[in-house]
Amino acid sequence: MNMEYVVMLIMSVLVGSLIGYLNRYGRGTAGARTYALICCGATLVTLVSRYFFIDLGKPWFADPGRLSAQIIPTLGFLATFILWFVESRAEWISIGVNMWLAALAGMIIGSGFGWRALLAIGFVILVLPIIRKAEERIRARPAAQDQTTEKAET
Repeated sequence: MNMEYVVMLIMSVLVGSLIGYLNRYGRGTAGARTYALICCGATLVTLVSRYFFIDLGKPWFADPGRLSAQIIPTLGFLATFILWFVESRAEWISIGVNMWLAALAGMIIGSGFGWRALLAIGFVILVLPIIRKAEERIRARPAAQDQTTEKAET
């Protein structure tokens, strides 16, 4: 087994675990193990789609996009299952988005661009707290306006 594949798989488990940890930290329901499996699975599918026919000695049959293209519909099915059978609240939509992010990170790693996946996840880690603070301010503003309106009316 090529050591490059092992590094890709380890990297995908770490990135997926990080996404899962951030989801749990943000009061999500799925944990690091779930997202590590999604990211690692996407990496494995991408690696198979890249190298399967080449290893068979038939590189002219290689179509890396065909098998990898099935990752996103599979996640759509899983996200629909979660929303349909568990509970259909707006907060659960973030699970589908996080699953999508983990799968895309796995596909990027499996394509041989692991450092770009780490850079993208690092960017997400930096941006999410800023967005969360902005949401808190926006949500707090109408409540504060309602209180001042009530005081003015009395």
